[in-house]
Amino acid sequence: MCVVGYGWLVNSIECAGKLEEAIDRLKKETNQRKEVEVKEKATTNEARKLQRRFDDMSLARLADQKALEGCATRCKELEDKLAKADEQVFT
Repeated sequence: MCVVGYGWLVNSIECAGKLEEAIDRLKKETNQRKEVEVKEKATTNEARKLQRRFDDMSLARLADQKALEGCATRCKELEDKLAKADEQVFT
């Protein structure tokens, strides 16, 4: 009769043990999730930095290309003037 009377206590202890294991697993999984979130945030920030750098480089390239086009136009104008000057001198 004593064993039967303490059955509820044994069940309670088993449940408490399982509950403690579940809590430990939950804490572990929560910590893992937090680590993943931290890594994700760092990766997102790095991606944003790279995107800004890419955008800056693209704008710089466009500005350089426009300046180069301006130089090419000016060079063509000077070549035309030189050709006219050569014609006047040698004809």
